[in-house]
Amino acid sequence: MRFSSPSMSFLRKIVACFLLVSMILTLSSCNGEEESSSAPAPVVTTPQVTEAPLPEPEEDDQLQIQQPDADTLQKLTDMQSANSDTVAWLTIPDTTVDNAVVQAEDNDFYLRKDEYKQYNFYGCYYADYENTIGERNVLSRNTVIYGHNMDDNQVHGLKFGQLLKYLDEDFATNHPYIYLTTPDDQMVFKIFAAYYSDINFNYISVNPSDLEFLNILNEAEERTEYFYDVDVNATDKILTLSTCTYKYGMREDQRFVVQARLLRDGEQMPETVSITKNPSPKEPQF
Repeated sequence: MRFSSPSMSFLRKIVACFLLVSMILTLSSCNGEEESSSAPAPVVTTPQVTEAPLPEPEEDDQLQIQQPDADTLQKLTDMQSANSDTVAWLTIPDTTVDNAVVQAEDNDFYLRKDEYKQYNFYGCYYADYENTIGERNVLSRNTVIYGHNMDDNQVHGLKFGQLLKYLDEDFATNHPYIYLTTPDDQMVFKIFAAYYSDINFNYISVNPSDLEFLNILNEAEERTEYFYDVDVNATDKILTLSTCTYKYGMREDQRFVVQARLLRDGEQMPETVSITKNPSPKEPQF
């Protein structure tokens, strides 16, 4: 990941200066997804993004929305009829992640329930209760979605166990996009980081301040397993997928995180992304 403006070193100086001035002046569980079956879910392909002309924004600062493709919209509509908590549809090509995203009034309700509100040990994919989910102009600065990872299996892992595929360099290079569809918009996010974390790092803040947002981006770059040739700046909106992991044993305060930024108006979508291995990712701070 790289910042488009200003440079990373300059941003770090800004953060450091802000913290120094503040000191002088003031002397301040893992979440889940869908079916209960242990059988592998079908691998999904890339949604069809319509090539129809985009509508003109009503205001100069409005982002252009993208009409959802018919198949995804139908699946989303069917799920909304079955459960009014359904807010979006999440798709990661060539994984089993192709399911509804639900949202409750807290982050515990769907921990062991499926998208139909039935008990399910594997849970379902659900958005942080503080998120605003909708078309891109109303979307929170940081859209956070949780899902369970049962065994760290990079190939056949259930639910968000599929995120561990981004530890594979070839997979990460050839699968740079995540799709989030709401009834009024089909959004594409470009991955910029995949990393292990502790829960002390507040990467799940849904509407962080500018300073907090830049800190999230800085920390993501330090922790990511691969450096992505994807620029991210303070005006972008990002998607955060968070799950449990077992890399550091059975402790409950470890996570695996994949983060992506919303594609900008008019931005091209090359099939691959350039990545390089981070020689020394920042370890979780237990």
